Amino acid sequence: NGISAPTLDSATWFYTEAGVGTIVRAGGGIFFRTNSDSTNRVTINTSGVLDAIAGLKVGSSTTITKAAVYTPTLSPAIVAANTTAEQTFTVAGLATTDTVFGLNKPTAQAGLGIVGMRVSATDTLGITCSNHTGAGITPTASQVYRLVALRA
Repeated sequence: NGISAPTLDSATWFYTEAGVGTIVRAGGGIFFRTNSDSTNRVTINTSGVLDAIAGLKVGSSTTITKAAVYTPTLSPAIVAANTTAEQTFTVAGLATTDTVFGLNKPTAQAGLGIVGMRVSATDTLGITCSNHTGAGITPTASQVYRLVALRA
């Protein structure tokens, strides 16, 4: 057990914990490997990006197996006066087990609000819009929306 005489400038070093795994520092970053195989389970690259291939778990919570940002170009239809209604859009990569927890429409429009979002089917985003005015509102066409989805 232990690190064999590394220095901060060492190109490569290993730390092995009996029954757990090995931490490896090599030219491309830092890697964690379990004792059962040599697959890199967690990688931190030289840019500081963390890649956990089996998912991420904080405390006793559910394991998050995917976190993704999507940037679809959407052109929603008119939202009728004094109405709340859902429209659906194709967004490749979404799964029914995903939770959409952030959605950004790049421009604001008076009287128009986004009040809900969900994955309604595989590769399908449902956006619920509300119109609190006495006239229909057409959301700005061909805008790049930004959404964040987590998969558990």
